[in-house]
Amino acid sequence: MSAAQNLEIDYRITPKEFMELLKCKKTKFYKRIQLGEIEKPHTDGKRTTFWYASYVKRVVESLKTPDE
Repeated sequence: MSAAQNLEIDYRITPKEFMELLKCKKTKFYKRIQLGEIEKPHTDGKRTTFWYASYVKRVVESLKTPDE
């Protein structure tokens, strides 16, 4: 099996997409980053801010309420 066959792509999630998944507004979202509940994002150059999808999935699952 070659290395390319084992390669899984971890997609990039933007702040807007992350906020939608958490169902929270901008203020609460950035407060969670400030408090350390959410890691600071990665940057790709000067304009793109993102988190990897695998991390976002873990965060969303950990912050779910029992009734969801």
